[in-house]
Amino acid sequence: MALKELLNEYEAVRLRQRDALQKRTQEAYALCPEFKEIADLRKAALMELGNVMRSGEDPKRIHDKLSTYAAREKQLLKALGLPEDHLQMQYDCPLCKDTGYVGEARREPCACLQRKKIALRAGQGDPNERFENFDETLFSDATQLARTKKAREYLESFANEFPNTRWQNVFLTGAPGLGKTFLLNAVARRVSERGFTAQTVCAYNFIRDVVAGFSAGEDRLGAYFTPALLVLDDIGTEPMLRNVTVETINALLNERLARGLHTLCATNLTTEQLKERYGERVLSRLIDTRHCCSIKLEGKNLRMV
Repeated sequence: MALKELLNEYEAVRLRQRDALQKRTQEAYALCPEFKEIADLRKAALMELGNVMRSGEDPKRIHDKLSTYAAREKQLLKALGLPEDHLQMQYDCPLCKDTGYVGEARREPCACLQRKKIALRAGQGDPNERFENFDETLFSDATQLARTKKAREYLESFANEFPNTRWQNVFLTGAPGLGKTFLLNAVARRVSERGFTAQTVCAYNFIRDVVAGFSAGEDRLGAYFTPALLVLDDIGTEPMLRNVTVETINALLNERLARGLHTLCATNLTTEQLKERYGERVLSRLIDTRHCCSIKLEGKNLRMV
């Protein structure tokens, strides 16, 4: 099931990129009709090339045509201030072209697929942390129990309705030991059991993994852009690295929001502490009421009970 989910995820990425290319192409045609003329000429030349190849003729004349069309297209793009690959398919992973596999004669899993498999296996949280194991006897305070039960009920509904939820993201706040991690892992477990990819990671390990990727010459941040659900726990425990930590967390939140993917976050920090640590830009992504439901837990530390 896990591999099938990952391959479905790759297919969704390819569809998204094809839609994006189609949109860019139509916009380019409207901006400069000559792009459409070049596309039609290229299509005719490729059909002619097929006939020439089958007949055994020298295809040089057709290749020269195609080169001319490509050069003119490049010239137009430059004049309009657009990148050279603006009218080409884009890929999250150029190595496998978002298929998960590389090689022709012998297909092998791409490095990006291997990383996703590892993340999927490592990122499902404690198997005992599930909604069915919510223990009301841990609570000595009725108000705290009622507040936490309300949060549990909402999050269980969120997991059951996923991905068609009222809010795209959820942000859990509160002091240590109030059950934030339990609830988020329960969401990830339920979502995963319903057939969607769900990954959990604490902020400390997330930043450590991304930085290790820098040293290895790998883009590990991209792997966190793709799970249908990402749980980022313990925001505020990660090392604050200049020009890395804030920028990386902001990029993660922005990209997943843009892709319409769900992100659940938790922190022990207050709003003021979050603003001081990350700045207004990241804070606004975390608590944006247009996309995010914020839940605050209060009460006694359940680990001390």
